[in-house]
Amino acid sequence: MQQLLSFDRHLFKLVNSRWNNHFFDWLMPWLRNSDVWFPLYLFLILFILVNYKKTGWWWVIFAAGTVILTDFVSSTLIKENIWRLRP
Repeated sequence: MQQLLSFDRHLFKLVNSRWNNHFFDWLMPWLRNSDVWFPLYLFLILFILVNYKKTGWWWVIFAAGTVILTDFVSSTLIKENIWRLRP
């Protein structure tokens, strides 16, 4: 276990000190903002509803249910049961 933790620390330092890219350092915080993605989600919902009519609603409901379920599983079940602090 100690060897795994040592490797984890080494990899963390490597990623955060040597592997950096100024373009992505600028881009990723912008892409993380949820307001940036709203027009894409709206376009996809409208595209599905216009092209698939009745079955499109099922696709939209299924996609929303999938997002809700995966958010619940990751934030409630996994995060609460794996007690590892973020670096």
